[in-house]
Amino acid sequence: MDRVAGREGGRVGGRVGVGARPGAGVRERAVDGDRVGIFGGSGGGLMTVNALGNSDRFRAGAAFYGVYDYESFVDDTDDVGWQLLKRELGDFVADLDAYRDASPIRTVPDIDDPLMVLHGEEDARVPISQSEQLVAELEKHDARHELRRYEGEPHGFGELDHVLDAYTRVADLFAKYLRRLPDDGSSRSYEPPE
Repeated sequence: MDRVAGREGGRVGGRVGVGARPGAGVRERAVDGDRVGIFGGSGGGLMTVNALGNSDRFRAGAAFYGVYDYESFVDDTDDVGWQLLKRELGDFVADLDAYRDASPIRTVPDIDDPLMVLHGEEDARVPISQSEQLVAELEKHDARHELRRYEGEPHGFGELDHVLDAYTRVADLFAKYLRRLPDDGSSRSYEPPE
């Protein structure tokens, strides 16, 4: 199995498989192992970055509004985010190393595949500073990436134009890097009506 963040014994950072049986789809030829992408939002964004940094299974990823640096997140999140963090990682002062070790940003030097980062500018649960820190680290390591900011969006996208734009960009990312067009070749970035 690949090392990706997951719960093991009440801690984050255990070894978990991707899918019910790691590699099952690839062995059975249901999945072309050279064309697998990953995306997710919030905790799924965190998992996307961890998976890209700890595994060679994926060729591209898109991370939506995730927590990437737990240490800085402590000061930035709302009460709900703080309670979730404390439940997952324990007391910040007593378990600072756990916070650092579990932070997906630490895996950036091992990310070889393109990563799209998408985040709402009004996110109080996971502030956009998390994505900005991730992007700064990606730039430091010359990793292929793109940051897309969504004005007025909180944690999760609600405006239809933003939802269509975000998922069209993800489809195009996968079409480009997984070498398969998701439709008849007419895939393009969503252009909101004037």
